[in-house]
Amino acid sequence: MLIQLKIKNIALIEIIEINFEKGLNIITGDSGSGKSLIVDSLNALFGGTNIPLKHLIRPGKDFCFIEAIFSSSPQINDWLIVNGFQITSSELQIKRKSYKKNNKILSKYSVNNLSINRQLLEKLGRFLIDFAGQSDTFIFDSLDKRRLIIDDLCSQESRDTSERIKSIWGETKVLEGLMHEKIEFSRNQTEKNLAIKHMLKSLEEADLNSSPASICCQRYNRLPEIPPSGEKFNIALCPAIAAAIENVEYFVIWTIR
Repeated sequence: MLIQLKIKNIALIEIIEINFEKGLNIITGDSGSGKSLIVDSLNALFGGTNIPLKHLIRPGKDFCFIEAIFSSSPQINDWLIVNGFQITSSELQIKRKSYKKNNKILSKYSVNNLSINRQLLEKLGRFLIDFAGQSDTFIFDSLDKRRLIIDDLCSQESRDTSERIKSIWGETKVLEGLMHEKIEFSRNQTEKNLAIKHMLKSLEEADLNSSPASICCQRYNRLPEIPPSGEKFNIALCPAIAAAIENVEYFVIWTIR
């Protein structure tokens, strides 16, 4: 969260200091009074070019500076540690000082009075501030973006509660997926059981002792040898007994499964 902004000798602004409150802050003023310059100064603080470099320093002056104080967060602290910065406060003081030298404009950046290069500061800026113009309203159409803004305005206790809720929600979705798998497995088993019951009923209703099926069975049983299971052999069986054998094999396979 942005706590304070100081600007000196930026474009048309001689000096200004703004203290921001938690929540929504609105800057109003007549056209040309410098409202956009305040926002553009924040962009320039993080190495942006909304204010052209040749117009950055107020006419008649040889330097300018922008200073902003932000409240930190665990995520920002982790980033600072990874990039070699020590955590000495719950606030971040970010400065940019630009000055004229040999007809050039040079800039120095710092975080809590420690020097930082522009590229690294740009990355830090993504954690601290978002810029949205009139044509950028689509950014706030994202539900995740709105949630992130709300989370940033909450207390640490509320953030911790939010993280616990997210964790529980994730576990709930995993359990829900397992439940659907179990339901699908049970449905498949029920269908298999019904198929077996219908098959068994068909076998019970089949009249396998009637002629000529019984004669075929007797002749089949009198064969000298029965080839091993799975081996192909050609025996002339009547259509009735062949269908019966096929049904029995199908029943046995489903029963084993």
